[in-house]
Amino acid sequence: MHLDGDEAFLMDRQAQLANPLFQPALVLHGLSSSISLLIVSLLVIFRLERYAIHRTLGKMALSLILFLAVPSGLFLSFYAEGGSPGKFLFAILSFYTAWVVIEGYQAIKQKRILEHRQWMIELLILLCSAISLRLFIVFFVMAFEWQGNAMYLTAALLSWVPGIILFKLLKWKKKQNSKQPVS
Repeated sequence: MHLDGDEAFLMDRQAQLANPLFQPALVLHGLSSSISLLIVSLLVIFRLERYAIHRTLGKMALSLILFLAVPSGLFLSFYAEGGSPGKFLFAILSFYTAWVVIEGYQAIKQKRILEHRQWMIELLILLCSAISLRLFIVFFVMAFEWQGNAMYLTAALLSWVPGIILFKLLKWKKKQNSKQPVS
């Protein structure tokens, strides 16, 4: 597959396309992330927990994420829009995604099923960030005619950070409520 820069998402990216590693990393990241999103969605949303397929699909997603999506995402973060803050934000997203996958894997290996499930919900939020990012960009451009680095950074930040914070707050609140004595 050869990308020539005429694609809407590659407009004004001729310098990146000149790097011989950029296109393969972009394609690899797009494919591995999309397949991982599909697999994790099936496992988390449809809860295929009782079937042996869960373990197989989980290992497949883990491998895709750790060995393809995260490294290619980290590489692409150096080309992110938004200057240094954009590059930093996407690098953090890559490292955080790897950490969540590793924590989820360790939890299931130690048979902490509820904790594993929570890590996988968090992973699903992170994997959905690519979709959220595009939705925020379209919203900002169409609703406010807002463009440029500040818009992109805002969309990038909103695509995953509030979701993770909200999920962690809800998890903490549920934990606090479970500690309350019943009267």
